Amino acid sequence: MKIPYIKIYTADLLAKSRHLSAEQIGNAMIGICEQAFENETLYEPKNEAERSFYNMLFSWKNESISALKQKKLAGKKGGLVTQARHKLSDESTACLSASSTSNKQTETDTESETETEIEKVKEKIVKKESSVKRFVKPTLSEVKEYCESRHNGLDAEAFIAYYESVGWKVNTKPMRDWKAAVITWEKRRQQSGGKVYGKDYNKRDADFSKYEGLGRTI
Repeated sequence: MKIPYIKIYTADLLAKSRHLSAEQIGNAMIGICEQAFENETLYEPKNEAERSFYNMLFSWKNESISALKQKKLAGKKGGLVTQARHKLSDESTACLSASSTSNKQTETDTESETETEIEKVKEKIVKKESSVKRFVKPTLSEVKEYCESRHNGLDAEAFIAYYESVGWKVNTKPMRDWKAAVITWEKRRQQSGGKVYGKDYNKRDADFSKYEGLGRTI
């Protein structure tokens, strides 16, 4: 495998090249570059020191190959393309260009699928919001008119006052339909045979009914 660069560990290089001349170091470096890029070299170490230095460079070349393979594999899995940092041969450039085109198409398809899913979610949210009718507080005249149309005899002002005091909620939930609340009051009134203004008002009337007819005792 041809590689465009070799990772150098500076401290190790200085330690291994301590007993070598600049010419020996240069020859070994050129030899390993030829081996990395051309897969062959005419360089031959002259002694054990040169051989040890060259073997270190060779191990770095293998590490660099392994790292490049891992990056390439990660690029395929993630739909990404690792860009070449140095100019390669015409053949390598052509292969990389073909691979890049394929991976970019995959990435574009993935982005399109993601955008489609997002649009579907947005549509669901819009439909859900549109299906829930927004509550609008009725006016006194609207409540009076509706009560008169049903001939239920309810006090529209008491109805408005009660629900204003509880924040237009039914128990703990926001009111959705005030007409349904009017009908509920109407049925309670029919069942009790008198005026019924709401659950809390009934409780109040019940609590104070025991004091009717009694005077204050000193």
